Amino acid sequence: MTNEAAIGIFDSGVGGLTVARAVLNVLPREEIRYVGDTAHTPYGEKDLETVRGYSLSIMDSLVESGVKMLVIACNTASCAVLDQARTRYQEEQGIPVVEVVQPAVEHAVTRSRNIGITIILQSMSQLESKYDKKAQTIIDCCDSTLFLGGKSNSTNKEIAEMIGKQTIHQMTYNESTGQSSSASKNLQIQGRDLIDAAEIGKMSRLKAILLIAGTNPLMDDKYDPHAHKRYRYIVDKRNWKRLHKNSFDFERYLKNGCEPYTPDEDMGAEFTAWKWAAWKKSRKGLLGILLNR
Repeated sequence: MTNEAAIGIFDSGVGGLTVARAVLNVLPREEIRYVGDTAHTPYGEKDLETVRGYSLSIMDSLVESGVKMLVIACNTASCAVLDQARTRYQEEQGIPVVEVVQPAVEHAVTRSRNIGITIILQSMSQLESKYDKKAQTIIDCCDSTLFLGGKSNSTNKEIAEMIGKQTIHQMTYNESTGQSSSASKNLQIQGRDLIDAAEIGKMSRLKAILLIAGTNPLMDDKYDPHAHKRYRYIVDKRNWKRLHKNSFDFERYLKNGCEPYTPDEDMGAEFTAWKWAAWKKSRKGLLGILLNR
């Protein structure tokens, strides 16, 4: 393997060509060797072991061809094989392995195409365990942060630092009387946290904190999902307003298109109407009389 060797990029299909184009935009003198596994696409509907086998087979062939770097341009493959690939090629053979969600590729691909990335975490430590020192870079690149509450001390401290401090001006006056009277005035400027980590930990779970770059932090009530006009489309046994009994079957959709469920599979509106009627009949007293009119 030499510096003149190609960069190997693979995807489950042709979508990874956007990554290849982004790499060429940044490194126009580099040679790209691209493999799209169209014979087995899409990877998303296959189990991880199968995806891992396909991915390692392709990367083995790229390494045998003499590439100097491997870029996994498929999110499913990244989840299935990234750790094993880094051990197999990067640690044992000295060939770097890069995934599409790494910050370097993130900037090259998403910013040039105005694509937004939303990162959902339970704790900041999850990001740190995955990306180590690069975790802070990812956080710094997020213009908006929505904190829904939690008990992680590290996360609460991070949010408190992001909210910042309040400037306090304290003016003190001193006056002494007597044979030689005197007076003095002193102005002190101090900083105090708008909210500290302990207060964030005690924050009501009905509250949320929104941080948007260039604006003041905002604490407000969380939106009640039950009040949303599309809540009835959520398939949940606890949701008695739901329109459908069965959840959307993606595998069925990919195979048969928009073929509807049969009445036996999904009773739809009739199912909801029946539950509503049963609920009304179960009520007693004045409320039951009014509901049953």
